[in-house]
Amino acid sequence: METTIKKLLPGASAVALGIVSYYFVQGWYNIIPWAIAALMVGYFSKNRRYSIINGAVFGYFLFLVYILVGYSGKTDTNSIIKFIL
Repeated sequence: METTIKKLLPGASAVALGIVSYYFVQGWYNIIPWAIAALMVGYFSKNRRYSIINGAVFGYFLFLVYILVGYSGKTDTNSIIKFIL
């Protein structure tokens, strides 16, 4: 149970940070909270291997949520599924 929570935590924090940064922080300085959060994910990982995996999960979900929240183009389900993949 504890390992499942530790695996989901980087993804959940990336989702929250992506939504908050889209609505409250506009401009190039979105990178500052993203970098701080990414460093924290790496620091609190168990070892180097988990640091890389957690960083990849964090980065993917942060990118995905930030882009999907701001997406205002074609919104049919098929294009969203293709975008996620």
